[in-house]
Amino acid sequence: MADRAAYTDCMVPFMRGGGPDRKLRFCTGAKVCSQKAATEEEARQICLSEPPKEPKIRKSRKKSDCGKEMTQVAACLAPLLNAEVELTLSKLTGMLQQCACGKVEEKTSREKFIKKCFKENSSNGLQVPLKEAAALRSLCTAKWKERETNERITA
Repeated sequence: MADRAAYTDCMVPFMRGGGPDRKLRFCTGAKVCSQKAATEEEARQICLSEPPKEPKIRKSRKKSDCGKEMTQVAACLAPLLNAEVELTLSKLTGMLQQCACGKVEEKTSREKFIKKCFKENSSNGLQVPLKEAAALRSLCTAKWKERETNERITA
């Protein structure tokens, strides 16, 4: 450690003050203090003749933080997964979205789906005769089951 302390003490006068020649003074001091040059003039010539170093390329934070982020998502998701509830693509998507983004896209409930289906398939909106209503309800329930099955298959 004595070498590092000696280098730091040697560098102090070269690091003081600002100005346009600060980089050159710092480089000169580094060459003199590390004994790569015998005199300040020789160090200054070395610093002027060397091209500046290329900046280091930094890795993307996204890749380096990915593992940590996925650990956080998994910690959030684990309590949401319930063995009693059948997991569908829409349910899993909602859970992941809640854990990763903090919000959930509104999911169409069974009741909303059937109500919309009624409106689309009835002749005069929601005011339908009893016989037609029973047939529409069967049709819409079948469509809902088909939709849920397709989501399970793709999950």
